[in-house]
Amino acid sequence: MSKANVGINGFGRIGRLVLRAAVETEKVQVVAVNDPFITIDYMVYLFKYDSTHGQFKGTVSYDGDFLIVQKDGKSSHKIKVFNSEDPAAIAWGTVKAEYVVESTGEFTTIEEASAHMQGGAKKVIISAPSADAPMYVVGVNHEKYDSSNEHIISNACSTTNCLAPLAKVINDNFGIIEGAMTTVHAVTATQKTVDGPPREMWRYGRGAGQNIIPASTEAAKAVGEIIPALNGKLTGMAFRVPTPDVSVVDLTVRLEKPASMDDIKKKVRAAAEGRMKGILAYTEDQVVSTDFVSDPHSSIFDAGACILLNPNFVKLVSWYDNEYGYSNRVVDLIKHIHIAHKENRKRPYQTDAESQLRDELYEDQQIDSDRFGNEINIENARNVRNMSQIPSQPSNIDQASGTEVDYDVKIRVKPDRSGVVTEGVQHSMNPFDKIALEEAVKLKEKKIATEVIAFSLGGPKSSEVLETAFAKGADKAIHVQVSDDEAAKLESFHVAKTLQKIVEHEKFDAVFLGKQAIDDDSSQTAPMLAGLPDWPQALYASKVEDGGSGHMKVTREIDGGLDTIKVKVPFVLSADLRLNEPRYATLPNIMKAKKKPSEAIPIKDLGIDITPQTETIEVTEPPVRQAGGFVEDVSALVAKLKVKGLVKA
Repeated sequence: MSKANVGINGFGRIGRLVLRAAVETEKVQVVAVNDPFITIDYMVYLFKYDSTHGQFKGTVSYDGDFLIVQKDGKSSHKIKVFNSEDPAAIAWGTVKAEYVVESTGEFTTIEEASAHMQGGAKKVIISAPSADAPMYVVGVNHEKYDSSNEHIISNACSTTNCLAPLAKVINDNFGIIEGAMTTVHAVTATQKTVDGPPREMWRYGRGAGQNIIPASTEAAKAVGEIIPALNGKLTGMAFRVPTPDVSVVDLTVRLEKPASMDDIKKKVRAAAEGRMKGILAYTEDQVVSTDFVSDPHSSIFDAGACILLNPNFVKLVSWYDNEYGYSNRVVDLIKHIHIAHKENRKRPYQTDAESQLRDELYEDQQIDSDRFGNEINIENARNVRNMSQIPSQPSNIDQASGTEVDYDVKIRVKPDRSGVVTEGVQHSMNPFDKIALEEAVKLKEKKIATEVIAFSLGGPKSSEVLETAFAKGADKAIHVQVSDDEAAKLESFHVAKTLQKIVEHEKFDAVFLGKQAIDDDSSQTAPMLAGLPDWPQALYASKVEDGGSGHMKVTREIDGGLDTIKVKVPFVLSADLRLNEPRYATLPNIMKAKKKPSEAIPIKDLGIDITPQTETIEVTEPPVRQAGGFVEDVSALVAKLKVKGLVKA
């Protein structure tokens, strides 16, 4: 596995400590840093000397516009330095920085952080809570990360990273009815050294070195997003205290299952020595805050500081280095998403058994790069399992076994010039359909839609695409089957008429079509289908949200930029990949909210005539076109025509 190439935007406390943490691992290579307010020589000074964590135990220097950071026995980093205030202007792609740590604290929404992708970044990790980006806490919910769909994510905050592992252990073993958290938190750079005007509440502007300052925190609420079972059960606040680093969480909870303090300690210790090793730690020593400076753990359970009022009411204490511990989790999250992005393995829908099977299928596959620069699997395509019958529930392991296996598709003209050869395409879901399905499943997860149906039309083998649909979250699958010969002659209006029959029978409210990249007449099916039941349509869609009042809000890419439209339900939508990563394509799927058993329907049962109405006479190689030619202005062109006597004076 290659190293994860990382860029850091913002060389402040977290940015510098993320670099320190990255130096300690061989799996992450920091290739760029951007900070418009710090010169490169000052970067060297700030990184080398740290009042809290001590002098860097390695060497740091600069050569031109590159930082050189080395540590014996660890790793070496040659880091390009940028000085741009606009994240969209940072040329991450020039140094192959795939993952960007957004640590300025300024660009914390998906829209703001996505600017990094204009410069070539593939993924962005926000080192702060986000209003709309999915939040992940390593050791708690990081395995739910979906590389194919989530490009901007948040590492939450340091307090959430401390609280969530502890809350998970307690809830998993004893159940939490409700709880309140207080974090006694060290000062941060946003506070004032002496009294001054605050950004928010007046007391936030009081001198950090002189006061204990009550403050709000969203950490407890965020745990409810990370652990859905705790949603609405936890609240909390903070006290900012005059210490430079290390904070402590005080979690008071009411338990469903009675427990002694020894019971609780045993479970926490088992987790710290087992599945949460490196994330959660356990101590019975008489410790104080400075004992945890530069501790890489997210949460250190202080067994001696915990108290119990009764078997259902306890106060638990856990320490954390809110700088260095948190920065280590940023690096760990990068390592995880790098594996997910490159190998595309474990998904939210997969059980451990499914993930293990998936690993077995992939372990001897080679990775190559397709014409778009994306990684696809080209060996052992035989491992995709055939389906004689479509399973009715997404619990069957076979459903996941073929989800991401693409074929090495060589598009070429047939010898008789009657068409093109695309063997293998029909055996994996095209990425446009995946986008359509993922957007439909999102609507179900947000309770905007009830359930999702996946539809395919084609020969017997093409039903394999529905394995992916189940694995991606579909509740039901309908395959309308024709012979392979008939499938090769299907035209857009055949597909549209078939979909109309299914729509009428199932009483759909919405149809999501994957915009096809290879199939003929790819842009015609959606308009044709919309016209048959007289529905509105939204083409080239990349994002779908609830628009309220019986409408959906659709974001799409058009010439000149992005636009957002409101579409009345019911409607037809086609998903485009111009805002995503393209691969190869196949027949379309549709998605709809409803749940019934799986079905396989012969097309004759729908009463549809699939006699071809057009005939391909000849297919030739495409002409070679020269791009970027000079276009003369009109007056110069007219002058030349006059000289040649082609235009009268």
